[in-house]
Amino acid sequence: MAFTVFEEPIRRKYNASCCSFSFCFHMLCIVGAVLIPFYIAYGSGNFWLKKSVLFEQPQVKFTYEILTVFQGVSSNDPDSIQTWVWDTVPEIQQVYEPFLRPCIVRAWPTDSNLDGISDEWTITVQMPLDHGDKVYQVQSVARFTYELVGRAALFMDTIAYIEHSSPIPGRGLNVEADAQLRQKEALSVRKENILSQGRRSTPASLQENLISTLVSSYSKRNFTMELSNTYKVWSTIGNMDQFSTIPDSFLLNFTLRIPTDQIVYIPDVPQVLKVAWIQYFSIAAIFFILFYILEKFVYTNQVLETMVFAEGQKSNTRKGHTF
Repeated sequence: MAFTVFEEPIRRKYNASCCSFSFCFHMLCIVGAVLIPFYIAYGSGNFWLKKSVLFEQPQVKFTYEILTVFQGVSSNDPDSIQTWVWDTVPEIQQVYEPFLRPCIVRAWPTDSNLDGISDEWTITVQMPLDHGDKVYQVQSVARFTYELVGRAALFMDTIAYIEHSSPIPGRGLNVEADAQLRQKEALSVRKENILSQGRRSTPASLQENLISTLVSSYSKRNFTMELSNTYKVWSTIGNMDQFSTIPDSFLLNFTLRIPTDQIVYIPDVPQVLKVAWIQYFSIAAIFFILFYILEKFVYTNQVLETMVFAEGQKSNTRKGHTF
C-alpha cells in the first residue's frame, strides 16, 4: 500500500503573442481591475479628504479680566436708570470712573479627573447694594485663553458674554454653560494658529469699549469660543454665597464647563493619501478577484487561444487551446 507523503501543485503558464485576442483580453482585465475601482471610489464622494474631525479637550484659562455692567434704579433717583460698572483692568476703570462701584471678584478652576486640564471655571462677582438699590439687568464679559495642543494647534484670546434682564429686581444671577469652539473655517494642521488681540489699551472714548462693540467685533472672527447649553437662574432673594462678607449685595455666579470639543481641520497630505488608498484598495481587492476568476475561466476552458507551459515536466509541451 502506498501513502502520500508530499504533494505540490503543478503550475501552468498560458502564453500568447502581443497581437492576439488573448493578450488584448488580459490587458483589458488589468485596466478594468485598476480603473473601475478608482471610478467607483471617486464617484462615491469624499475620495480626497478635504476636512476631518478630531475630539480634544481644550485648555481654557481665565485671564482675570472681567467687565461687568449692572443696571437698575437707586433710592436717590428711582425714576431714572442707573448704571454700575466694575472692571478688573485699571486702564478700563479710568474710562468708567463715573459709573464705578467696587466689587469682590473671585475665580478658581476645578480639575475633576486630575489630568492637569481644568474641567470648569467658577467666577463670582459680588456688588454691594445701597439701601433701595434694585438691579434689573446684568451684562458681563470675561476674558479667557483657549488652546489646543493636539493635531490641530490653536491659541486664541476669547471672551464669554453673559446677559440677562428681568422685570423683577433681582439679588443674584447664576449662570452655567459649556465652552464650545465655533469655526467659520477648518483649522490647518500645517501651522500653529494664533489669534491674540494683545493687551488692551485705554480707549479714546467710552463707545470704543462698550460691550456691544466688543461683542460685535469678536463675533466677526473665524474662530471663537461660544457658550452652549446655557442655563440661567435669576434670584430675587438674598445671595446664598458661603464666602460672602456683604449682607446686602448682588451676586453674579458664573460656571464655565470645559468638555471635549469637536474640531474640524484640514488634513495633511499623508492622511489624505492614506484615506484615499483605503477606499481604493477595499474596492480594488474585490475586482481583482472577480477579474482573476474571469481570466481563469476564459483560459482554462479554451475560450481564447493560448500556449500552455506545464512546469515540473522534463520537457515542456505546447498546446494551443481553442474553444
